[in-house]
Amino acid sequence: MAEEKQETKIILERSYTIPLRREFLKAPTHKRTNRAVRAVKQFLQKHMKADNIKLGKNLNLKLWENGIRNPPHKVKINAIKDSEGIVRAELTGKEILLKDKEVKKGEAGVAEKLGLKQEDKEVPAETYKPKSDEEKQEPKEKEEKAKDVKDEAKEEATEEEESSISEQDKNVQDDKKEETNKEKTSEKKESKTENKSK
Repeated sequence: MAEEKQETKIILERSYTIPLRREFLKAPTHKRTNRAVRAVKQFLQKHMKADNIKLGKNLNLKLWENGIRNPPHKVKINAIKDSEGIVRAELTGKEILLKDKEVKKGEAGVAEKLGLKQEDKEVPAETYKPKSDEEKQEPKEKEEKAKDVKDEAKEEATEEEESSISEQDKNVQDDKKEETNKEKTSEKKESKTENKSK
């Protein structure tokens, strides 16, 4: 049950100096390094006659070292083409990895570790369904009902406040009436006493 591993044979190995300035000057300044990466891939497709291009880590770092606006004007690379038709490129003087990292069967990806599934990430189509006119009117009706309920609650609250205020006012008014009555009676008594004394 031993699995046979096919070793990839190197069919073609070349060194290039790729001019990038003419290509990235065609792009706006905020996209220049992206354009330079595409230019490297296009150059390798044309000269190595392959569609599958893999850029090495150090080559990528060299392209991006000055940021997105200022890529290098030219790059010296070594490129190899294997029996599977994959072209791998790396800076001159750096090692070229012949195989990509393989994920072991025992290792779980980040999504699996977190308990997420591919289905969980997808949003159901119903979410993106445009709202019809009836559905647009329903929220308006709900808002109107909510306003009516708020208005009723305010009216009830004001009635309760008025009733409590009116009771307090009645007590105050009664007190004032009593005071005025006392004053009147006292004034009458005084006026009578004054009349008698005259």
